[in-house]
Amino acid sequence: MRPRGALWLTLLGASCHLVLPHAPPDGRPPERGLDRAAALERPLPDRGRPDLPPSCQKGTSCRDLAERCAGLASGSYEVDPDGPAGPLPPFVVHCEMALDGGGWTLVARSAGSAFSDSFGWRVDAGSLAVDEQPYSLDLLSRGYPFTQALIGARGAGKEWGANVYRLDLPSDFATAYGGVGVALTAIHAAKGTCVPDLGNQSMLRYLGCTSDRGWFFLRDHAVCENFGLMAHGFSIAAGVSGVTPCDRWGQLQNKHGMIFVR
Repeated sequence: MRPRGALWLTLLGASCHLVLPHAPPDGRPPERGLDRAAALERPLPDRGRPDLPPSCQKGTSCRDLAERCAGLASGSYEVDPDGPAGPLPPFVVHCEMALDGGGWTLVARSAGSAFSDSFGWRVDAGSLAVDEQPYSLDLLSRGYPFTQALIGARGAGKEWGANVYRLDLPSDFATAYGGVGVALTAIHAAKGTCVPDLGNQSMLRYLGCTSDRGWFFLRDHAVCENFGLMAHGFSIAAGVSGVTPCDRWGQLQNKHGMIFVR
């Protein structure tokens, strides 16, 4: 009996067969290694969550899904910010649905120990499925609305570490702060007991510089420099005499981290 997927040939009177790889169930050609994981995240017109009610299979954002479909678990979801009639294709994101009310979208995840300039607010890099690699998602070019950021230490996989903070952003953050930082007026502890004093030389006081590559900017002033969350973890600044580690960098220095937006 000839096995399925085999191509039989007759060469000089001898029969042999070549076993061809089966196409994956989604109909795309087979891929290898990490490329296969990345391919599974490519936008597909009919990709959704068939295990959920039709109204909860897709949304315009993680926040939209959280508000319309109570009780959704954290995980991968398809979103389409400009809707089915818009010109931009849908894409897959990781939604945090538990911490601080849920509805958060992953835009940055550090991993490993190497610096990379393929990281930042306007950079697409890495794979959602490979937690051992840095990940960066350009939501600014996709018209994805957000006015808050969730920044903190990373645990295993896509779990949070000890300290996580919610930061309120101006409504024009995506368009007005490409070359400068914006001063934040409030910081809230979403997890942990540290609540940095933003007025006491805190490295979490300014966010922005969204045109920079290599980091998600965090600083104690508005001038864009290479400080913040990098592909290999938080690289914020040296300590300052008389300023506690909590106030200075929120206990995040030299730790792997994540950034979500909502």
